Amino acid sequence: TTCILIPSLKNLHARMTFPQPPFDQGEVIQATMGEMDVSPRVKVQLMGNPCVIRINEILVGICTADPISDLAGNEVSHTPGDSITRLASHVLQQRSFYPLFPPAEGCQLSMANVKYLGLEQTPDVLLLPSLVSPFAKRIGDVLCVNPGQLTDRCWPGTFARLTVHPSRKVTAGLTLSPSAPEVAHRVCERTRVDIVRI
Repeated sequence: TTCILIPSLKNLHARMTFPQPPFDQGEVIQATMGEMDVSPRVKVQLMGNPCVIRINEILVGICTADPISDLAGNEVSHTPGDSITRLASHVLQQRSFYPLFPPAEGCQLSMANVKYLGLEQTPDVLLLPSLVSPFAKRIGDVLCVNPGQLTDRCWPGTFARLTVHPSRKVTAGLTLSPSAPEVAHRVCERTRVDIVRI
């Protein structure tokens, strides 16, 4: 089991400029010493905000800065239809985890590190925790998920549970050589998303 820790602009102890570097490993070890019983089978990985991780064949993009809410408050013109899909598609179309400049009030955007906001590859899953209502939407071949917030002030919040079923090629026991052409693995079609209220 691997636990991935990603900072948020809402953390009191994390750097408040965006994008954020990973937590300092020494601080994490010091903070959890004697208080947290971690099994030897659990591996903790520290990542920055935003980040892209690969889980087997699935590419997952994660940004905890809430670009959805910031875009919703700053959109000048929009077409009628599903506003959540439109707002999330800005992230994919502009190939940026934070496609808004100047940034929304309260977002301390570091211009020196703005290169880390780019999406070099289109992810299969895009996790965008936001203050807007939780959602799971398909935008093209990308599954965009807002798990919501774990807490809403002093009230319990929500989280998302994603279940990715094996592709048919994997279940059939077929293996591809490294030189074989890329095959679309249709993560959207084989993933179940449950938004769970605590």
